[in-house]
Amino acid sequence: MSTQPTPPNDTRREIKAHVLLKSEIYRRDHQKWLEERGYMLRPRFTPGWIPSWTVGGDREWEGYNREDGLSHSNPFIMDATRISDNEMVVLKRIYFPPEVEIAMLFSTEPLASHPKNHCVPIYESFRIPDEENDLIIVMPQLRPFDNPRFKSATKGVEFIRPLVDDMVQDDPEKRPTIDEVVQRFDELKKSISYWKLRSRLVELEEDEWPGLATFRAIAHIYRTTLHVITFRNPIPHPRR
Repeated sequence: MSTQPTPPNDTRREIKAHVLLKSEIYRRDHQKWLEERGYMLRPRFTPGWIPSWTVGGDREWEGYNREDGLSHSNPFIMDATRISDNEMVVLKRIYFPPEVEIAMLFSTEPLASHPKNHCVPIYESFRIPDEENDLIIVMPQLRPFDNPRFKSATKGVEFIRPLVDDMVQDDPEKRPTIDEVVQRFDELKKSISYWKLRSRLVELEEDEWPGLATFRAIAHIYRTTLHVITFRNPIPHPRR
């Protein structure tokens, strides 16, 4: 049986294996500064990077099986290695400073060691030079929730126990009734503006495909206009 990796089906991406995506330019431009801060990005983002698979004359699609050939389009997330101890970490770029305050709150004692605290710990945070409100938080690199895969139904059930536990009040008097839950939900819906409910959800991938955002925006405006002139509710309800 052949041990050669299977090339990607999407031939449009083959030609990009050795080319930085638009969302990766930011990482390349800040690689040196992050190294000075103690975090090393992958060779893909270092100055003068030469794709490893081109040195040995391998084919283009084989780059997807190399560390420096892997890419992702999320512009706010970077994988890195902490130089001091070689630990794999994740760097997250944040525009909203209060998010950092909330994250750091749960990473500080006594909440950090609370048995019901399942938040991802934050190692540190720091500001980005020449960017007034932008910060970077450093977190451990985690595995997917299903890796290793659940080997029995009981393990899958136990996995969601922390989620259920966090939704329960020990004191029965503090537990909301179902009527209170429905009321809170209705109040939440009312707090969202009419046009906010009509707004379009924008996917991260749209930055990588010129014209895609414009096409989807036009299609959304067309559909929304039809809904508005026919007085359709922004939140559709199933017929009963």
